[in-house]
Amino acid sequence: MAKKPENAMTLMNAVWPSAIAKVKEEVADMQAAADAENANISIAPWDYRFYAKKVRQKKFDLDSDEVKQYLQLDKLREAMFFVSGELFNFSFSEIKDGSVSVFHEDVRVWEVKDKTSEKNIGLWYLDPFARKGKRSGAWATTYRLHSNLDKEETVICSNNSNFVKGEAGQPVLISWDDATTFFHEIGHALHFLSSNIKYPTLDNSVRDYTEFQSQLLERWLSTEEVINTYLVHYKTGKPIPAELVAKIKKAATFKQGFSTTEGVASAIMDLKLHLADPSNMDVDSFERETLAEMNMPKELVMSHRRSHFNCFYWRKLCYRLLRIYVGRCFNR
Repeated sequence: MAKKPENAMTLMNAVWPSAIAKVKEEVADMQAAADAENANISIAPWDYRFYAKKVRQKKFDLDSDEVKQYLQLDKLREAMFFVSGELFNFSFSEIKDGSVSVFHEDVRVWEVKDKTSEKNIGLWYLDPFARKGKRSGAWATTYRLHSNLDKEETVICSNNSNFVKGEAGQPVLISWDDATTFFHEIGHALHFLSSNIKYPTLDNSVRDYTEFQSQLLERWLSTEEVINTYLVHYKTGKPIPAELVAKIKKAATFKQGFSTTEGVASAIMDLKLHLADPSNMDVDSFERETLAEMNMPKELVMSHRRSHFNCFYWRKLCYRLLRIYVGRCFNR
């Protein structure tokens, strides 16, 4: 979308000074917390998340463990079904008779239909738990994309996470960040399920666009409809208190210096490597010198190093910047 590298670099250079200034503020708060504990350290990259949690709890009086009591994985899945019904007119019916095979006993599968016409849209698999040999993180994928070239082919897709499986009969409680990611990744699945494409080779979405719907779906997690019905205490069944929700929303912008800087640093480095003369280049020295010129904060590192650069992280960065812009437009 930037058309040429110079435009992309101009955008990132505009964001960079504010991002590292915010990191400086965050580190000062963390250093104060460490000093108060007589930790006798200077904040380093491996300290950042640990002390960020302490600062967050003190600054916003927000206990992540308290929030978890209201975030049951099964309830969040039901919330997703509700949202997809409201937005896309989809219904989800679990297939329990074994007529559709699964690749692991933890995997469950639902048939997706249009609520009005009852037309079959496809199958949605959920593979939520960590296990040996499974790829880390959370992601959405397709096993069959939609097309109607010769005959209509419905979508087969899945969402995959790495939550820790709880004891039998006990709900799986997750963090607010993980719940946001859960909604985000399901946004990709809903994109797959919503497609209406003649040629199957075109049904993988435009790369600049593919994060957009997921970024939007994240926002539904904090809507009143979802909060009041699905974010309920796992013991009492009472909805999450309004004052706790207010704290969550207030803390939502916390640690944005860290999040923005680690991502933008990776993107700037990637682009500078792309524009540099590769002849006789020592890549390690190039990286160190470039980061020094950028005044990269020593308290954190790039989110993704050279061997991991690809367009996925560019998309994530672009939509992080888009979210900042949209948030300012709506004063959020």
